Amino acid sequence: MEGREHAHDVVMRLFKVRMSFRQLVVSRIRRERMDMTFEMMQILHRLYREQGVSQRILADKIYKDKACLTNLIGNLEKKGWVARKTDPADRRNRLVYLTNEGKEIASRISEALDEMYALIAKKVGQEALGVCLTELDRLDLVFNELK
Repeated sequence: MEGREHAHDVVMRLFKVRMSFRQLVVSRIRRERMDMTFEMMQILHRLYREQGVSQRILADKIYKDKACLTNLIGNLEKKGWVARKTDPADRRNRLVYLTNEGKEIASRISEALDEMYALIAKKVGQEALGVCLTELDRLDLVFNELK
């Protein structure tokens, strides 16, 4: 029984940590007076790191389903922060790019996130973060095996 309880506690803490991080980022977005959701921030930050990706690849990189992502990209297009263009290599694909205004906002997001990540690394320590990554990868493998 104890093993099951520990497994349950680990999964619940993963949810808790995710929510704590989300709340931290949302508070930072509000403080910076950026009019966007957490999910929009994820898209802009990913595109800042890698422009011109397909919606499918973008969905995979931010762990969202493609249908949800399509709606989010539409909202970002309305704000003038992203643009979709047809992939010249495969006309069925739409590639997503930041606009000039989107680049400016994504740059602010990237700076804020880099600050947060540096503080996290300082408070937690490189070695502990390495252990966390190893164990999270192990958990992910187990979850995928159980599918």
